[in-house]
Amino acid sequence: MWSSAPRVGTLVIGYGNPGRQDDGLGPACALHLAALGLPDVCVESNYQLVVEDALQLTGFDRVVFVDASMNGQAPFSIVPVSPDEHGPLGSHGLSPEAVVTLARTLFHATADAYLLGIRGYAFDTFAEILSPGAKNNLDQALRYLENWLRSDTAAGARPHVPQNSISVTHYQCDFSSIPGSGSVANACTCAARNKTKQ
Repeated sequence: MWSSAPRVGTLVIGYGNPGRQDDGLGPACALHLAALGLPDVCVESNYQLVVEDALQLTGFDRVVFVDASMNGQAPFSIVPVSPDEHGPLGSHGLSPEAVVTLARTLFHATADAYLLGIRGYAFDTFAEILSPGAKNNLDQALRYLENWLRSDTAAGARPHVPQNSISVTHYQCDFSSIPGSGSVANACTCAARNKTKQ
């Protein structure tokens, strides 16, 4: 249930299809991160980004979108996400840029946004298993993300971008034809979602 009470902290949205091998890197990252129970961190997972995610951004200081990358640099990359007023909008498969655009246009959200792209290698088979290389990249991305979110300077600060991880290749996937591609249950660990901003 949505609450309009002021919130602070970080919203992490891991998205992708766990039934398509490495395309499940986003949800896998969200699952492991949620298990840590980090304070001021709300973790959610879904097959794809949807319009409702724009509303979720309201009140958070920061949002990190986590997705698999087909051609990005290994082990992962992280880049700022800016609004794209000229990008396509629809009810399926929104990009992080589209979500941020909707959040700022409709709800005046001011959260800093980032895209964490974890390099994957296997996407062609229907199987709920990550490739060995993707597992290794996931481990490194999780360590990076956990350290950043735990750091004293995380609030309101830009993440340190490793030298070998300065860009990410975006890709579009259409999950509408996949049976059972509805919403995945959210995992939320907001320890201070109603805390007043300082």
